[in-house]
Amino acid sequence: MIPASPVPALVGTNEIPTTSQAESIRRFLTDVYNNINKLEDQMEQIEISLEKLEKKRNDLKAFARNHRVLLTPARRLFPEILSEIFSWCPKGYPRGYESFEIFDSFNPNYGPLLLARICRSWRETAIADPKLWTAICFVIKERRQHHLVQLWLERSGNCNLTIGIIDGDGGYQPSPSVNDAANQEALSLLSLQAHRWGRAFFFLPLNGRIWGALAELRDKFSHNLQHVTINFSHGVVKKGSEFAPDLIIGCKRLSSLTLDCGTAISKLPPATSDRITHFHYTMNFGLRAGAGLDDCLEAMRSLRNLKHCVLHTSGKGLGPAAPNIPVTMVALEHLEVITHDMPSYVKHRWGSFWTALNMPRLEHLRLDSFLKKEWDHEPFIACLSRSPKLKDLSITWFGGQSEHFVDVIQQAQSVTDLYLSIDNVAELVEGMLEMPIVPKLRTVVVSPSPLHEHLSDADFRHFEEFVKAKMIPETSLEFAHLGYVENRNAVGLKSEMIRVFGLSEFESDLFTNHHHRAWIKPSVDYATPKA
Repeated sequence: MIPASPVPALVGTNEIPTTSQAESIRRFLTDVYNNINKLEDQMEQIEISLEKLEKKRNDLKAFARNHRVLLTPARRLFPEILSEIFSWCPKGYPRGYESFEIFDSFNPNYGPLLLARICRSWRETAIADPKLWTAICFVIKERRQHHLVQLWLERSGNCNLTIGIIDGDGGYQPSPSVNDAANQEALSLLSLQAHRWGRAFFFLPLNGRIWGALAELRDKFSHNLQHVTINFSHGVVKKGSEFAPDLIIGCKRLSSLTLDCGTAISKLPPATSDRITHFHYTMNFGLRAGAGLDDCLEAMRSLRNLKHCVLHTSGKGLGPAAPNIPVTMVALEHLEVITHDMPSYVKHRWGSFWTALNMPRLEHLRLDSFLKKEWDHEPFIACLSRSPKLKDLSITWFGGQSEHFVDVIQQAQSVTDLYLSIDNVAELVEGMLEMPIVPKLRTVVVSPSPLHEHLSDADFRHFEEFVKAKMIPETSLEFAHLGYVENRNAVGLKSEMIRVFGLSEFESDLFTNHHHRAWIKPSVDYATPKA
């Protein structure tokens, strides 16, 4: 309780207290300060008690948490289930094999070393699972010991191995540590187990002596090797002096191949090339360019039993007078063509490329070019007409006229999933309104060049009209999207639903690692009418 003032009439005024009133105020303040000190002492005791209670509460929480985790389902997982989970961990066991960009196996932040650091049971499971130790990506760099290679080989048991030998310099000069004694001993250990190599990745200097040493191991790994990736860390390949992949000749189980565009595929004997069903033609690291179109056709002509093919091309190599030698791929089902550089006279070159191709069993076709160049669409359409089983068509081409792409859509009568990323989207949408119905079209995704075009409300109204016009019982259209798509694999299909994303304004002012950020209005859903 607050005590009564000895001078209530003076409080809140400018009056000057008398001598006796001043003395009374001093005595009164002494008692007030004494009471304040007593209250602060009591508060300090309460705070001490509160801290003790908080500490006790935190200790009880930690005690309960340590016991609650004993009841978690993860603790009751059988080691076999936990091992299967580990096998699907991207940092524990690599699944893809198209690229040489795989992790250094001996980095403690990746692979089985990471999984073995979590707890004792995880460590025991990881060590006991030989499949978890079958990926050995050896980066050539300065090191003092090689015992980890021996450890991986021992823990992998008799399982097939995924081997990666990567130039640690990664630039235009040979790595000086390739002759390091520890590296030489590690490579010797790997060579002793060459008969277990199932997949091999090489990212090494073009003129390095290590290629000859690898070729000498061919008799060991030729019976088991199923995939090989060859890329050059530095060195420029000149026309007529391409690298001969002698190390894969005679590999009886080899079916998947990824090669630098500076590799002479034509030098492979038919006994080897006829077994290849998956092929990836990559860029040359030194030139920063893809293969020429003539090289791409020659590769497809040599690998005549391909089912899956990815070509990184520069668009060069076929002139107007190039011989029109047909390339028939009777087994090819999946083709991707990615362009990295194109000359100004690309029209004749691409026309010759598509004219030569005949792919009667093709089901998936992807064409990517981010350079604003004209294209010869008529040979491309003719190529589509020779692919009656085509189901998935994806085109990213920031050049050409919108009516050309309308022609492509009209020709693609068998296509069920269509993805277009082009310039002049507004004109394309208007043209789509006038074209006949594509009877089997199930998915249509149209996105503009993210750096060149802004979509208006009118564009979305036209696209909505197109969607409604095609939403009749005779069609199978399920999903439609207009707007920027950062990753086509992220576009989810919703059964019996059409989704039109409304964008009155497209913003792409954030550009990081080739990804754009778009701000999208809430979507409008349309249920597909029932037949």
